[in-house]
Order: sequence, then C-alpha cells, then structure tokens
Amino acid sequence: MKKIAFSLAALTAAVTVSSASAATLYSDGLDDLLGVTVSQGADTTVSIVDYGAGFSVPNPLTTPVIRTHVEAPRTVAGSGATTGVLFTANDSGFPGGAGAGTAANILYGAAPIAFSGTYTVSFDIYLSIGNGVTEFFPSAGSTESLLYGVGRSTTAALGRFNRTSTGDGIWGWGTVENGFGTEDHAIFQDGVELADLGDTQPGEAFPFNQAFPAPVAGGPNSAPANSWTQVDIGVLDLGNGLSRVDVAYNGIVFFQKAVLSSEANGFAMAGYGDPFGSISDQPDFQYGIVDNLVVTDTVVPEPASMALLGLGGLAMLRRRR
Repeated sequence: MKKIAFSLAALTAAVTVSSASAATLYSDGLDDLLGVTVSQGADTTVSIVDYGAGFSVPNPLTTPVIRTHVEAPRTVAGSGATTGVLFTANDSGFPGGAGAGTAANILYGAAPIAFSGTYTVSFDIYLSIGNGVTEFFPSAGSTESLLYGVGRSTTAALGRFNRTSTGDGIWGWGTVENGFGTEDHAIFQDGVELADLGDTQPGEAFPFNQAFPAPVAGGPNSAPANSWTQVDIGVLDLGNGLSRVDVAYNGIVFFQKAVLSSEANGFAMAGYGDPFGSISDQPDFQYGIVDNLVVTDTVVPEPASMALLGLGGLAMLRRRR
C-alpha cells in the first residue's frame, strides 16, 4: 500500500460548497424495510418499531420492559414520526452464553444505490445502555457501537469485529459509552485504519464533549449513550480523482480524510454492532434505533471544528482489491 500525505489547505483551496442548492438524492423515513438492503451478521436482529408508541427487546431473564423514546431530531417528509429500525447484536447467549463479535447493516436502497461525486449521507441513531438505575452498563458489559460507511462495493455485514477481513469502502464506528480505549471512534479505508479518537487520550477529548450531551457512568468525557445522535458523512469531490470525506456527529467533525474518489463512490450504510464476544446479563436495554436516512448532493465544510481538532494533514491510502 502506498501512503501519500496532503495538506488540508492545498486540498480545500478554492472549494466553496453552498447548502442553498442541496437536492435530495435519496430519503427513507423507515416506516418499513422495503427501501433498504438489510445485511445481518450472526446473532443480530433488525426490525421496524414505533419507538414513540412503545416497544420491547426480549430478555430471557425477566419480563421485557416497554420502552419509548422521543422523536429523532430530523424528519423525512411523509413518514411516520417515530418509526425506525431497531437493531440488537450478540444477545442470544443470555444468560451466561458464549458470544461473538457481530454486526448488522442497512444499505441505502432496496437494491443498494451507488452514490458518487459530492454528496452527504445522513442518519439519526439512538444508542441505549439502560436507565442507569436498575439497568446499568458497567455491570452488563455493553460494548455496542454505531456503524457508518460510504463507497462500499459489497453488501456483507461490516463491523469492528471483521474490520481487517471484510473492510470495504470508507467506513467506521462510534462507541455507545467510550469503552474502546484508544479507538472509541475510528475511520477505515477497507481494512486499514486511517485515524481514531479515544476520549481519554491526550488532546482528543474536545470533540466528544462538543458533540455529545453528557458523560455516562462516571466517565470523564461525554458519549452518545441514551440520546439521539445525528450522523453525517460528507464526500466532497476535489477533482483530479480525489475526494475529501468528513465524518460528523451532531455537527462536530471527528474525522476529515482525503482519499481517491474511487474509494468514496459506492454504497452507503448505517448500522449497529457488538465487536466483542462478551455477553451481558441484561440484554434488553442494549440496542440501537436508526431513523431518517437521507442523501443530499452537497457538503458543507466546518473549518472551525476541524481546526480545533488540530487536523493539519490528510492521509490517502490506495485501495487493494
């Protein structure tokens, strides 16, 4: 693999993108699964729920708890306000079973749609770790994460657990509770990591505390647990076969990388996974809900956020297929 460094200033000079002309290339409010392609690893569930009216996740130990959540922050015109896709992962071994890393993805389009050029992939996700009183993740071993991706060329379920063997396109994850050490959030190209952020690593706490509402379970920095997160993956065509990929949570840029345009053109995905073989003793409060899939034809750079992150250089890795 050949690695080449580019400066941020050189790649973004003379690039101006306006949101005024944004056109919607794809949208799905997820009232059903007819407009997406579902890809599941072992021991996952993917189903439609009305999360505002009440739903439950099976628990073999106790009576399932009926749960409700407020409407996601964004909307898709004409869709149900509180319908979305409920994900669970690695929960059939309860109690005391042996689990394995796994993930489930939904790809945009009934047949996956290949997006190219300049575009932004968006979705909302709620990551649950319980109520913090009778349900509390440290005793239950929560290790779940959100998943995102662009430029995919395959449909196999992709997550952190199979990152080096199945990695495809520009993709990555974000943990529910900042429990992955140095790589609570990561961005990959195929099976190669481009960058990561850990909330307790020197100089890396800023985006966590700007993007997410509060720390959880006594952690020092904020995490997306028990709240809606707006995920945006922007792909900006820079010309000359290069694109810039921005990954933002709630409007705060976590990663910005330059790649070959061929790496960023392809299928888009959202998902949920558990990368480890740990088994919780309280499975029914560990889940993710995805709503409001949208793709538009613009990217709005946020240079202030990127400067605060201290991102002075961009890495480009040439894909091996």
